[in-house]
Amino acid sequence: MSNNEQLIKACLYNVVRPQIQSHNGDVEFVSYKDDIVSIRLKGACIGCPIAFYTVKMGVFEELKKVVPTIQEVIELSS
Repeated sequence: MSNNEQLIKACLYNVVRPQIQSHNGDVEFVSYKDDIVSIRLKGACIGCPIAFYTVKMGVFEELKKVVPTIQEVIELSS
């Protein structure tokens, strides 16, 4: 596991996840390759009309703080 992947997982699970869980959702790390992070949203996030913004403005922005080279965060369907 690369150092960037460790940083991404730490941010995702320690910073992002609690915020999403406070809205009855959850997030799962899937992969990190070529500066693209793949995640899976769960719980109340599935079908939520603002899930797109959660991924693009919330998750992406938080992850860019720890790994500035990240180009995109992709949400995979469940």
